[in-house]
Amino acid sequence: MQKNISQVQTKPADVGQMISSGQKDFLLQNFKNHFHEKVSSFKILKELLSYILNENGVTGIRFMYGIQDLAKPETCLVLMPCSENMASPKSNLPNIMIQEDGYFLHTGVQVPLEETWKILFNHVKHEHTLNPEQNIKTIHRGDFWGVNKLNTFINNPETDTLQFNLGYSPTEGEFSKGIHPVLEAFDAENKNLNIWMDFTSPCPQMCDGGDGLCISTKIVDTLFKNNDETELNILRSFREDLWQTENGHLVEMYYHSSPVIVSAINKHENKEEIYKDLYGNYLKPCLQAIEDGNNPQVLKLYNEVFAHLNDKYSS
Repeated sequence: MQKNISQVQTKPADVGQMISSGQKDFLLQNFKNHFHEKVSSFKILKELLSYILNENGVTGIRFMYGIQDLAKPETCLVLMPCSENMASPKSNLPNIMIQEDGYFLHTGVQVPLEETWKILFNHVKHEHTLNPEQNIKTIHRGDFWGVNKLNTFINNPETDTLQFNLGYSPTEGEFSKGIHPVLEAFDAENKNLNIWMDFTSPCPQMCDGGDGLCISTKIVDTLFKNNDETELNILRSFREDLWQTENGHLVEMYYHSSPVIVSAINKHENKEEIYKDLYGNYLKPCLQAIEDGNNPQVLKLYNEVFAHLNDKYSS
């Protein structure tokens, strides 16, 4: 991590807005009042964020919530850089960059890619346990800040450490109801520099089958161009069941990876041929294995297709 902070370039992504001291206090105090048992603050070295933002094509970072060990459900942050490629015309967030070496936690520790999915899955699993009535897809998984706003902190020579604080708005009003993280800067002597930022974009943009972000939906829609969702519903049902097992992290992988892969394939002139091959080689056999009740074969195909797609289309 020896890259120079001055090398970080300003890019178009600009999600994130400065807030006042009063707004900051409102959010942080409400979080402590409503979630007093949860860890609410995370220190992040400026050097770590600078290193991540200096990767080619990065337009921001998704600060994703995770838990390393469900036996000790303590929240950590997974820092996932985002690329310039937009997920879909309906999304205001860039895609994550799928990194074979994995991602950094807020502590500076880098975890392997498969472990990343498990850490993210643990957070969702824990939140769903606390509130079983909540739809899995609507669980708050993290927040995005654009590179311009992050550079407000990073390029400040006084900044030494950033603190990511969890905030909460209990009602609709100045802030929408729900989680609102607040980022603030501290100097080398741990003095608060009185710079606060909120107004992030919640993420990820979860694929729901209707916006072209899901790879399975895109394959079927491209090939058949009809409204029959029989095959898709079989796959969705399998994913919902899979989420309840020890392999539930594969569903989290699907949600995060699909938009990246679809975006990459759509840039190819022969994209319809690519989707046709994916249907014949992976999707159709997967559907047959589900029908046969051969779950080991389904998981084998599931892992094979994403290994293939991530290797070919997400780098």
